[in-house]
Amino acid sequence: MKKFFLAMTMVCLFLFCQNVSAETFFSEISGDKLLVTIKSDSGSKEVRTVPIVEFEGKKYIGIRKMSEACGADSLEWDGATKTISVSIAGRSILLTSDSPSVYINGTRHEFENNVIIVDGTSYAPVEARWIFTDESGNTAEQAALPEKLSPDGNLGTLSIENGDASDRIRLPVPRDFVVSDFILTNPDRLVIDARGLKIEGAVPSGSTFDGIRHFTDSKGMTRIVFELNDNYKYSIHSDNGETLIDISPDGIFTSVNQIIEFTNNKIIINTGNYAGYRISRSSDPFALEVFLPIKLSASDNTLRPEGNLITGVTASIVPEGTVLLIEMAAQNAFELEKLSDAFIVGIYEPVVKNIEYHNLDDKQYIGINGISGAENFSISKSSDGRRIEARIYDPKKSITSGQIYINDKKVKNIFVSRDGEYALVGIEAVKPLNPALVSNDKTMRIYLNESDYSGKLVVISAGHGGIDPGAVAGNIHEADINLSIAFKIQTELEKMGIETYMIRTDDTFVGIEERARIANSLKADLFLSIHCNTFDDPAFDGLMTLVHSGRLDYKNPNGFTAGTIVHAKLIEYTNAMDRGVRIRDKIVVLKNTNMPAVEIEAGFLTNPAELVKLLDDSYQWKIATGAAAGIGEVLDLMSD
Repeated sequence: MKKFFLAMTMVCLFLFCQNVSAETFFSEISGDKLLVTIKSDSGSKEVRTVPIVEFEGKKYIGIRKMSEACGADSLEWDGATKTISVSIAGRSILLTSDSPSVYINGTRHEFENNVIIVDGTSYAPVEARWIFTDESGNTAEQAALPEKLSPDGNLGTLSIENGDASDRIRLPVPRDFVVSDFILTNPDRLVIDARGLKIEGAVPSGSTFDGIRHFTDSKGMTRIVFELNDNYKYSIHSDNGETLIDISPDGIFTSVNQIIEFTNNKIIINTGNYAGYRISRSSDPFALEVFLPIKLSASDNTLRPEGNLITGVTASIVPEGTVLLIEMAAQNAFELEKLSDAFIVGIYEPVVKNIEYHNLDDKQYIGINGISGAENFSISKSSDGRRIEARIYDPKKSITSGQIYINDKKVKNIFVSRDGEYALVGIEAVKPLNPALVSNDKTMRIYLNESDYSGKLVVISAGHGGIDPGAVAGNIHEADINLSIAFKIQTELEKMGIETYMIRTDDTFVGIEERARIANSLKADLFLSIHCNTFDDPAFDGLMTLVHSGRLDYKNPNGFTAGTIVHAKLIEYTNAMDRGVRIRDKIVVLKNTNMPAVEIEAGFLTNPAELVKLLDDSYQWKIATGAAAGIGEVLDLMSD
């Protein structure tokens, strides 16, 4: 009889189990609650709600309530480790308080925010709803929490071209490898399932989405989820064995070649909206920069212009839009023509001859070709510094009249006119500027500085000379290196409008007491001495700066303050080994000068590698530009 009842019980259990429907759980956000929908194979459906709570502006769901709503098999709390263990639908989920990490069957994933405990209740970020559900069909991303990546995370065999509120995603797999694609809402997402797609590298940024998630299952199927930042449409195309996915308001991608046209030295930009467009000049090489307040694809960023005046056009995506760089062989003239549905940038031969504006250097300047000698120039500026005029003696009329439109951060326009044998160059500035005239054998340059150093004098003392060669390395004399660096520092200071006096300009001897006396008699604002170093250990290298003892005083700079500032700039510009600012109270030019005095020890002649650097012209210019930048900062403090 017992065997009969046992057999009947097993049969009943078997029949009961055959009639029990399997359940799946779906979730979606609805206002301030989460709706968990339970569906069974029999077709029945039940909706449970889980409250969404907000702490410090971030949304969370209770872990216990969510677990219960999704039919968790168990939930355990370990107070010692502050971990919550949830067993649900064959998945082992481990969460830790104050951590963004979650382990699903031993694999680590990350939330955007930490799991938290408030008033004894554990909460997970609302995005964690996916780890509790077991959705299928159109939301396979929830089978395990995909690692969420920002645009500078790790994703990359796919490439992305940015357009005007549009993106083109290029997948390196054939079109038939994309097995499904669809849009999910609340929030808006584009989901792509593809075979044979390996995800690695850096994530390209997008115009239409805020982030990308991806997950590859054990069968090699990869799901990519684009988190759309608006209600966008998409379209999919095949392209030479690859797959293109276009995302935009209408599903159509916009590229540079759709917007830009060329014809006979003219660039046609097809748009009826001129708001936000800007055009300005750049130099080295000469170019026009046209800013378009729309993002266009720049995948084929080297465009093919027509005409002999344009050498090339490239498109670059910037955060605010697209920049077209129109490169030219000379500083050509240009005109703008606005039509109802386009505007045209026409390029023409230069109107102004032998005057060029350069602004890619850190020191903007106007170059005047074919004329030299300061006696041929006079420069004046308006009281507000926004209008500068140069009067140039040019009896051969090599400088022609006209206008150079600039529109950069410093200069609006340059106007050139004639007054008999003189050329008048007027500079209309965006901000107050201070001109500095620097000449050489062939050209003159007018540098345009924001700082005003008029009336400031720096004495430059190239160490040793004449009967005193200084340190000697083979046939190399320290005195020669010192003088070469001194000339470069003089040039850099003159570009800034700082008056200079050279203690020596050739290989002659000047005593150290005489050097200090000259600086004092000139009532200089700063004294700069240039030297090189030696040491017993040939491996020893680096740059140091010597000063008289003192304390840092930025309101009334002394030699110690000046040396500290100049030394920092020297290290920044040269990247030399930093041997520090050192006190040398017995050095005559540091203790006998009436103004702040600084001595540069530019490097060690006894170190073979550093000796090569000290003889290198480009390295000497680094020393010179660093020293000049530091001196400028010191003089700025003196002017306060």
